[in-house]
Amino acid sequence: MDEPVVINIPITVPYEIENCELVAFIQDMDSKEIMQTVKVNLGDVVGLNEFGEKYTKIYPNPASNNVTVESASIIKHINIYDLNGRKVYTVALDQNDVNLNIESLNKGVYMIQIETENGTRTEKLSIY
Repeated sequence: MDEPVVINIPITVPYEIENCELVAFIQDMDSKEIMQTVKVNLGDVVGLNEFGEKYTKIYPNPASNNVTVESASIIKHINIYDLNGRKVYTVALDQNDVNLNIESLNKGVYMIQIETENGTRTEKLSIY
């Protein structure tokens, strides 16, 4: 019961990692009581791998029918995930910008993952 548990969670942080904190809560599922909290300054973590495209532009955001993605690097893949982590849209590319038809997606908040030749960046995409 008192043994430490190690949890590996791959995350993409599209921000300056030195200015970010990871906050975790351990919560009892029945009573909803928060039994423990952990806060880690990600700038102090040793061995953290940061793979990120430094420049991407997504517009309009929020969007309704179409969204444009631009990058300083060649875009290889774009994936859109719902907040449950399900991939709801994917496209393979080999260009710096693309106009995506998103009419088939429901209104809501999504995560758009842009994979370029220089790394991956994930951002929030709102659809209305």
